Amino acid sequence: MQDGIILNAIVLKSTDFGEADKLLQLYTAEEGRIGAFIRGVRKDKAKLKFAGQPFCLGEYIISRRGANGVVTNCTLTDSFFDLTMDMSRYYAACTVSETFLYCTEEGFSDPRLFVLLLKAFKELCYSGADTETVLCKFFMDFLRLSGYKLSFDRCAVCGVEPYGKIIADFRHGGVMCASCASGGHALSVQIYNNLRFINNTDFEQLSTLRLTGESLKETLRLLYAAQKDNLGVNLKTITNLL
Repeated sequence: MQDGIILNAIVLKSTDFGEADKLLQLYTAEEGRIGAFIRGVRKDKAKLKFAGQPFCLGEYIISRRGANGVVTNCTLTDSFFDLTMDMSRYYAACTVSETFLYCTEEGFSDPRLFVLLLKAFKELCYSGADTETVLCKFFMDFLRLSGYKLSFDRCAVCGVEPYGKIIADFRHGGVMCASCASGGHALSVQIYNNLRFINNTDFEQLSTLRLTGESLKETLRLLYAAQKDNLGVNLKTITNLL
């Protein structure tokens, strides 16, 4: 990274450092996940105080000094401040951030992941979509972009549309018909439909879905289990939503 490079970045985590500084974990469109210090932002009148807040989206100017860069300036694009006003959406945004913190490789750039992160924050902050629906869609797309695409419309083994008893086996590709499944557990029709509807709906259209409470929560539990099984990472904040 060269001195003074401009990166489009979202703050995943902000940790106090020293007397007035913060150490940021950023996810950038250009360079993936990186660390950067931001100096003096815990002072009352710090001009870049906004740039050290979780969820902040902006154009960060970063100078490389040592292992981590140093933020020298930032132009705010969106603070996503409303995420802090609703506990459910706040925990969901923290879950998204945690996923990027612990399930992406530092310095590895994938612009598609940056777009996914931005879409998830926008839907949680500004749309009327249910929090659980947004997180379900996020887990589906994150797994797909990480190389673990799950099949929901057809059996992951034989490719036919499942009927009768439908099995979820997310370690082996998604849903399966009873003839192909060798493990997993049976899905109710409602949860199976939830998976298909969410998977086939664009992020921007999630607010049009009307899915019911407990079955939606169980759908989220299944997809979080898929994330753990395939990526091997436990997330802390999602427990507040399950």
